[in-house]
Amino acid sequence: MSRATRLGLIAVAVAVGVVAFALLRPSDEENESTKAPGQRSGGAASQKPAVPVLRPGATGTIKVKRGELVRFVVRSPRADEAHVHGYDILKKVPPGGSVAFRFRAKFEGEFEVELEHAGEELGHIEVTP
Repeated sequence: MSRATRLGLIAVAVAVGVVAFALLRPSDEENESTKAPGQRSGGAASQKPAVPVLRPGATGTIKVKRGELVRFVVRSPRADEAHVHGYDILKKVPPGGSVAFRFRAKFEGEFEVELEHAGEELGHIEVTP
């Protein structure tokens, strides 16, 4: 077996190992990923809940308790930046596209989510104790 063949086989084995690890490793937030925002552990729901979608013209409120995982998607027909006020999280949204948000609710209060350049309100995140 030539040296190049051995190196090729080793590279393939390493790549397979990396992919297997990435697919099979347990998530740090496995329990949170199966709960809806605001849902407590021990619920009867066995299906993964839908992630809320915020879009222009349909404002909504996402309610969570402090310390919980906040997850939602912003969709926009035009390019803009989605901004979570108070948390100062800003993400670019491509035209006709979407962007996902995922963060811990560290601060209590009500926080606006908007399309920054259009100044268009998309909804609120309400964090309670």
